[in-house]
Amino acid sequence: MNLDKRRDDYAMDGARHRQYLQFVAEECIPYLDAMYRMDDRARYMAGISLGAVATLSFVLTYPQWFHRTILFSGAYFPEYQKRIEQEPDLSRVSAYMFIGDEEAKAQTPSGVYDFLSYNESMRDLLVDRGADITYRVGPGNHIWGVWQKEIPDALTWLANRDR
Repeated sequence: MNLDKRRDDYAMDGARHRQYLQFVAEECIPYLDAMYRMDDRARYMAGISLGAVATLSFVLTYPQWFHRTILFSGAYFPEYQKRIEQEPDLSRVSAYMFIGDEEAKAQTPSGVYDFLSYNESMRDLLVDRGADITYRVGPGNHIWGVWQKEIPDALTWLANRDR
């Protein structure tokens, strides 16, 4: 995976982030709507690490499509937290957030980060703006195997929101 291109697409300040969001909104969603019977009230989006940032950005930019999200170990750097601070009302947003208890020193290809603190801050910002947040800290660090184990609980949370 090309990390520079990933950052350009997923990061809120990425060089191609707007185009990435437009691609999802103008091409992916219409394609899925044409191929499958879709319910606008039952669309969900999930993301891991910088993908969680992109997911949250999509929810902010296109609130008509996604209200429920699954956000694992978000790379919520302070500049992205400032974007959330600008939102006066996020009561339409519901999110399941998970972070590993060893992510205060998360090793990534671009450096070591305190994702645990970033996620706690993001949770607080979202809650302060009215979002419905389920926040879980579990064992592990910033790796796929940790997130993979959390998927069943996240999907159960999602299914219970539709009742």
